[in-house]
Amino acid sequence: MQEPTIGRIVHYFMSETGSVRAAIIVKVNDDDTVNLAAWTRDGVQLPVVGVKQGSEYGQWNWPPRV
Repeated sequence: MQEPTIGRIVHYFMSETGSVRAAIIVKVNDDDTVNLAAWTRDGVQLPVVGVKQGSEYGQWNWPPRV
């Protein structure tokens, strides 16, 4: 099982429609959440705080292995 660490690239589920964006873990919190730097498709950086791992709106997960 992968452990979240600072600098890892993840997917952030940005909207209820399933929009997935690239993000980087910038902090691992004590409550098993992470803080992310995510980007819109236009390249605008968004700070996202206290994100739980999962595959639903507002959560993050590892990119699938190809």
